[in-house]
Amino acid sequence: MSRKDECVVEKDKREIYVENADVYLIHGLALDVEFDYISQAEHTAAILELEDYIQEEGIHPVKSENGYIDAEEDTIVYIPKTGEIDYAVGFYDQDKLIAVLDLISGYPDEKTAWIGFFMVDAAVQGKGIGSKIFVGIESELKDLGLSRVELAFAKGNAKSEKFLLKNGYQKTGQELNVPGYTVVVVEKML
Repeated sequence: MSRKDECVVEKDKREIYVENADVYLIHGLALDVEFDYISQAEHTAAILELEDYIQEEGIHPVKSENGYIDAEEDTIVYIPKTGEIDYAVGFYDQDKLIAVLDLISGYPDEKTAWIGFFMVDAAVQGKGIGSKIFVGIESELKDLGLSRVELAFAKGNAKSEKFLLKNGYQKTGQELNVPGYTVVVVEKML
């Protein structure tokens, strides 16, 4: 199993919460940094590269009407107001996409990574692949100086809760109401 930085063979859409910020959606750009950069210098370099590309290509910002935007998995989402760069990573078994993980490093603070989306192909679930991906991502993030990973799952989703607790995540006690459901926030110290 290997990870490719070019994300997705099949384009699925995902919703990203951006409040009322202007957002740039950038397709087909490979940033000149690792997918899980965390140093301030690399973050600044990525933002400068994005801003140059946006200007050169004449890309206009998108504004959300309800706080959410739809983005394809291979789209970089850049929020200039906060400096956040959101991206998805595809995991492959040979040439077959088997999992997708969406990660924001340095959110909600500089020592934390937020996993916004994680999905494993139903055909390979229950074989430990999701756990192996989490172990690998957590190891890389720890090596790069991050100390915590946070994410949320839909309240009442017993399968997600079991997976996360099995992999060492703990409930923070925080629950958030989002349109249509409530999510439970979990964290793991690295």
